[in-house]
Amino acid sequence: MHGFLGTTVDLTVIVVYFIGILAFGSYFARYTKSTTDFFFAGRRFAWWLVAVSGVATTVGSYSFIKYSEAAFKYGLAATQTYTNDWMWMPLLALGWIPIIYYNQIRSIPEYFDRRYGTTVRSLYTALLMLYLLGYVGINLYTLGVAVNALMPSVEILPAAIAVAVFTGIYVTAGGQASVIMTDLVQAILMLIGGIIIFFAGIYHLGGIGEFWGALPPDSRHSLGEFAGKSSISFIKIFWQDGIANSFAFWFVNQGMVLRFLAAKSAREAQKAVLFNSLFLMPVAAFAVCNAGLVGRAMVAVGILPENSDASRIFVTVSHMATFPGLFGLIMAALIAALMSTADTLVNGISSIAINDIWRPYLLPGRTDRFYLNLARVHCVGIMAFGLALVPVFAGFATIYDAHGAFTAAITPPLVVALFLAIVWRGFNRAGALAVLLLGTFLVTISLFHPEVIRPFAHGVISEIKPGDPAYKMFPYMRACYGILVCLTVGIVGSWIGGWRFNEPAYPATGSLSVGSLLDLMRSFKNGEPDPDGGKEAITQFEILPGDASDEVIVPESLASQIHARPGDLLYLCDCRAWLGGLKSAHARVGEIRGESGPLLVPEGLVVDGGLVRERPIRVEKLM
Repeated sequence: MHGFLGTTVDLTVIVVYFIGILAFGSYFARYTKSTTDFFFAGRRFAWWLVAVSGVATTVGSYSFIKYSEAAFKYGLAATQTYTNDWMWMPLLALGWIPIIYYNQIRSIPEYFDRRYGTTVRSLYTALLMLYLLGYVGINLYTLGVAVNALMPSVEILPAAIAVAVFTGIYVTAGGQASVIMTDLVQAILMLIGGIIIFFAGIYHLGGIGEFWGALPPDSRHSLGEFAGKSSISFIKIFWQDGIANSFAFWFVNQGMVLRFLAAKSAREAQKAVLFNSLFLMPVAAFAVCNAGLVGRAMVAVGILPENSDASRIFVTVSHMATFPGLFGLIMAALIAALMSTADTLVNGISSIAINDIWRPYLLPGRTDRFYLNLARVHCVGIMAFGLALVPVFAGFATIYDAHGAFTAAITPPLVVALFLAIVWRGFNRAGALAVLLLGTFLVTISLFHPEVIRPFAHGVISEIKPGDPAYKMFPYMRACYGILVCLTVGIVGSWIGGWRFNEPAYPATGSLSVGSLLDLMRSFKNGEPDPDGGKEAITQFEILPGDASDEVIVPESLASQIHARPGDLLYLCDCRAWLGGLKSAHARVGEIRGESGPLLVPEGLVVDGGLVRERPIRVEKLM
């Protein structure tokens, strides 16, 4: 076909995928009746659904293009970005998730409001919105690059607009439920697609031995040169991505926070983190990088020309190594990756706008339906703003440089303020203000006077002068500079605030730093947590008509099975495990009566949770 890299069969596959995912995502609008549903999907999903849909966000719109390009240029060292994430997983699972889940925190700015008050909340909201909106922009830019590579006759900006409109439709309709369910499908497709490319490429090269033998020696190292002049230098990736960007993605990114809060319990969210880090992330690293490695081997044996465009190598290898129909499926996987990060970001930014700007300050006291409609309007506006940033990111030489420069410049104050607040109870309001104000100022200075970064650059740029092409490495080492200066002003600011102004270090109530898990659980349950949590049983239920409470009446036979007592928290779920908790509801034991009989469930829980009366349900005691 004219202007399209593939065949009519490939285009048909892509169109069918688009129509299918739009219908699939829009279907879940039926489960969105409130802002809690729109942003948190009713807190109903199982760990495996959260984990698999979460990896769709991790393997973002830039991943296949960016990391295939990096692997083509630098080899296996391109996978370092994914291995850097693992160092943060213990703090994420054991520290941050219990804090936000048991305190029922809806956003990062709300966390800072509870910790330090409205001034810190407002400052953090402004910086966080800048970070997330910029992230939308770079994702939409990469989306345009990918579609342009697939269809050269379509310019980058129109391509980004088309897919942004498409993605916005199902996000606006269904919110977090649509995001999670569509990302589940897209994650499976993109991982399978990435693996297919590798084996198709190996077959095209003649086998695994021929592939490995054709790779240049420098492409076989899993880590880049420590202080090398390439963009894949180990120390630059460590600071820019491992320390700054990885923490920002998992802890600061509102889209990921909403993903964890959509789990049915904190324990399920922790399971999702474990499965993601130990299994899904290595698979994802392999899936997004291998096209670049295969492409480099193809160049070595003469299948591809020496001057092959690195930024298009993913599409080039996919087209060469596959056949009609399968190439369309691979491109559908690429588009899946494009949409899966954008939808999460849009939903996350909308939640901040509603919960941290409109609801508490600008338009307080309105109905939940009003805020739900306003959230949907914001989804449209966020996409439009992101599209306006596409020309800005188009000015960078590569997507890798654009992403690295952006994250290194904006993330240090956000990362340091949240990290110190989580791990150090002595980090007070004065310290937080110092990081967000003075720390941001010092990072901004480095944008105009990058020479200030030189002492923090680990010798990477000691011999490089302004004007030298390698001078662009400053954006990467800016993350090191920003993290260290923000840590310094935060620690000094907390010390001065506590000593000179008697600034309190910690709120009188609640647990907003790493500490006693038992205290957090007591606060969440509003009672003493039961060590017998996790017991479950299968039972039938009947509806209590007109009852809008969340309390169920439990027969003694069921109560003895799950060790339930009045006040315990329960999770009621359709027995079909493959639904992942889509048809479920949370409840509290109100009364235990009778020797046997069905569970009596208020009508409101059945309607909102989508439980089917004729089907048995699984009742699990959470705590």
